[in-house]
Amino acid sequence: MEYYRYERLESGSIRLLNVLNTQTAEIRCQLLTADLNTAPKFIALSYCWGAPKGNISVICDNAIIHVTPNLHGFLTHFASQGPEYLPPVWVDAVCINQEDINERNAQVAMIQHIYQQAAKTVVWLGEGTEESDIAMKFIPQLLRADEKSKEDRWTSQDLKEGDVRKLCLPSRTESLHFFYSALFLRPWFRRVWIIQEVAMSQDVEVVCGQQRVSWKDFSRAFWFAHQLGVQVSSDIDKGHIEGLQSTFAIIKTKESRQCGLRVDLLGLLLRCRKFLASDVRDKVFALLGLADDTGPEALDFQPDYGLDIATVYTRLAFALIHSESSLDVLSARMAPSRELQVMLPSWVPDWSTPVGLPTFSGRESLANHESFDMERDRNATKDSLAVARLGENEKTLGIEGYVVDHIERLGSVLPGSDELQDYKIYLFAVLSLMRSYIQVFIEWEGFAEPFSGETYAWTNESIMDAYWKTITACSTHMEAEVSRADFLEWNSYYHPLLSLRNLVGYSIASSSLFAWLTLAISLLKILFRGSSDPIFGTALDIAENRRLIRTSKGLLGLAPAAARQNDRIGLFKGGRVPLVVRQKTQHWELIGDVYVHGMMEGELFTADSCETMWFV
Repeated sequence: MEYYRYERLESGSIRLLNVLNTQTAEIRCQLLTADLNTAPKFIALSYCWGAPKGNISVICDNAIIHVTPNLHGFLTHFASQGPEYLPPVWVDAVCINQEDINERNAQVAMIQHIYQQAAKTVVWLGEGTEESDIAMKFIPQLLRADEKSKEDRWTSQDLKEGDVRKLCLPSRTESLHFFYSALFLRPWFRRVWIIQEVAMSQDVEVVCGQQRVSWKDFSRAFWFAHQLGVQVSSDIDKGHIEGLQSTFAIIKTKESRQCGLRVDLLGLLLRCRKFLASDVRDKVFALLGLADDTGPEALDFQPDYGLDIATVYTRLAFALIHSESSLDVLSARMAPSRELQVMLPSWVPDWSTPVGLPTFSGRESLANHESFDMERDRNATKDSLAVARLGENEKTLGIEGYVVDHIERLGSVLPGSDELQDYKIYLFAVLSLMRSYIQVFIEWEGFAEPFSGETYAWTNESIMDAYWKTITACSTHMEAEVSRADFLEWNSYYHPLLSLRNLVGYSIASSSLFAWLTLAISLLKILFRGSSDPIFGTALDIAENRRLIRTSKGLLGLAPAAARQNDRIGLFKGGRVPLVVRQKTQHWELIGDVYVHGMMEGELFTADSCETMWFV
């Protein structure tokens, strides 16, 4: 039997898969062509392709089509359902000719409309197991407990610390809770395409093996379980955490669409960076249909599988600069993956990497705001608009700005929690990371001397206030302002022995041995007094994988880990934050964004000083 041959699709048309209920082990189907606007009622499938290894043949119009084992599992499940007539299904792997680049481009541009038009979207989590069946059946229990908690007027504190057995739920330590959290280990939750598929769909049903539940109930149970803290157990590992974080993003994005909130592409890209795709161009293409700032009259950027990865990312970066008249996208720059290190210019973010620092521009937190014109905290270049142009080779970027200062002194890099390769780790590894935190913060303290009583001339405030504002980048926590009192409480809990540090000097106080001693005292303090308010510690997340700096003009700042002594700090039109740059003969290299206390509100920006600087 020969392989299936696709016929050309007309503009606006789609293919639908008609699965025949043969009551046999062999899957037989037909491909139908229909205009999207007049197509019969159909189901859209949201699933994870899975590895192509072990592909299985199905019979389609008396020809062979290969599908992945996960898709074959769904087709087998679907073909065995109920009546003789089954509604047609839209499945990307089969309904799009994956070998035809022009068709892929056209169909991918239509995906948002396909899921909007579908009568129902079925989320296929995969074949069921005994554990997944238990987890899916736990969802109605969570919903009933949610209702009971409201009737009994449980507070959020009660939900976190109360005895869940009073809500007719098993104890938090029972395996049922682990089975539920393990559900989010399934690869569907990490796939970037599913964000758009769920957000755009009218009616969504989650199916795992023979168990099914509506998306509304699934997400409601998820939020309630989060309030209870039952998703996290002592056995949880990094994969669970990432699955839970991804689920938060999926639910939040759908809620944003339902509430009519506008969503910008750059915010989406930043917020969804941890999602995965087998083709890393899809890290961008999969989000285009969700954004409200794309299209011919805004960000005119379309999927094109004929372009290589570097060209897609480069054109996107320039398109964002051009459409927004802003350099916010440059804040998203991270060291590229090894594969793209040679191909990508320094000013182009590598969206293929699943990790990234929170930006000082804060665009990831703006993704759900109703207006893109909202007042923003950072204004280092006084509401100026970006003036940018591409070089002839589309690799070099010319932007208008100037060097205002340079880095004179650098502190050590504050480690990030991502250094823990797995959350299922030995206690010593956790303590070792805490010791590293303490050691770096003590070094920074010796560097900035926040308790010296001196004045920080650039903002005419105490050096203590300048220091804690710098290491938090003037962040807020849950919309609450962080204060000096929060800093002092945090410092007394986690960095006791200030008098001893002053006595022995910071060269000794910043040693590993002294950090272990400090950690021991800190843990004893927490043991006997309880932990402090986490507000300041949470605000410090922005400092992870960054280093404290002092400039030649005496300003304090937070710079990327890759920053070096004598790197320049530049201000550029359209940039809400300063940038660390490095000279490379006649061109410049972008290192990353930087928070500089006393430079973030346009204090040092002069438009007349700007000239074109070219970045490679």
